[in-house]
Amino acid sequence: MNHRGADVRPRTFITTKDHLVVVRAPAPGYNQKLYEGVFLGILEMCGITTGKVVMTERAPLFEYTITW
Repeated sequence: MNHRGADVRPRTFITTKDHLVVVRAPAPGYNQKLYEGVFLGILEMCGITTGKVVMTERAPLFEYTITW
């Protein structure tokens, strides 16, 4: 089942450059490590094993910097 409710917000891409993405991904009720794992998994599905995900802004923004 999907997470639903008034507190659910769409993802916002702040920066998208070669080997760098900054995304705002508010995830109320979820551990930040879950989202780090999701982003690393997406990179791995693309064959990228050198990815790094760092939460650069905590609640309420939940911003992640993804590099590879």
